[in-house]
Amino acid sequence: MLSKVSLVTIWKLRDRALLGFKTNSTETILISLISIITILAWGLLWFSSISPYSRYLHDASGLGLITHSVILDITLSATFYTTVWLLMCLAMMLPTTLPLLIAWQRLISNHSSRWLLQGLVVAGYLSVWTVFGFLLYIADKMLHGVVLATPWLNQNYWVLGAFTLGLVGVFQFTPIKDYCLQKCRSPLNLVLKAWQQGNLLYQAWWLGVSHGIFCVGCCWALMLLMFVMGMGNFGWMLLLTGAMVIEKNFSWGQRLRAPLGVTFLIGTLIVLVVNIPVTKALF
Repeated sequence: MLSKVSLVTIWKLRDRALLGFKTNSTETILISLISIITILAWGLLWFSSISPYSRYLHDASGLGLITHSVILDITLSATFYTTVWLLMCLAMMLPTTLPLLIAWQRLISNHSSRWLLQGLVVAGYLSVWTVFGFLLYIADKMLHGVVLATPWLNQNYWVLGAFTLGLVGVFQFTPIKDYCLQKCRSPLNLVLKAWQQGNLLYQAWWLGVSHGIFCVGCCWALMLLMFVMGMGNFGWMLLLTGAMVIEKNFSWGQRLRAPLGVTFLIGTLIVLVVNIPVTKALF
């Protein structure tokens, strides 16, 4: 069993990791690896945004490109989307897991397979986000089918944007958001449970899955905005990444939840005022 002092030490790592207080060389290597992976992911995202295949990230243009082979285009679209989605998870979500990975590294630092155990945590975490991304992809395709089949929606696409912004804004104030955010900000219980239950290989993977579920529960609405603003929109990606990192990793991050919600709700009102027929003439 871990002593009370050890538990307190692990708990303090959440803030110390981001402030740069590395307690040993292993943790320094871990933080360096996360930084390198994150930077590479951002670089590859930028490259993908300027590649010829970036057209598959935009359904409106992508649907019009199905001319020679429907199956080929759908396959390319799904493959490119999956690749970019995983890169987005590495670039935007991996930095938010730093407190979890640091605490886990503290416990397994003397284990012979510590890097494998860390890799399994990341794999479990990414698997949850991959499933969520797949479901989001299917929902997005179905939604675009509805839009194409509905002339009014096709001409008033802004309604979907306003609805999404409003949904994200309201979600920021829900108990589910608060609960999942607390779990993400305080991963100590998950880490200790994985450490104490044996079969570390499985527990490491399940630790990543468990944390990923809470992370999706906390951040799904913010990630949903990428489908409104367009995948590959670097400005929004940077803003959302910053918001999620601050919310989950900084001592005062929870106080950002309400201002973000208010901001998105104000954005919803602006979209409505600018686009509804009664007020559109004023602009």
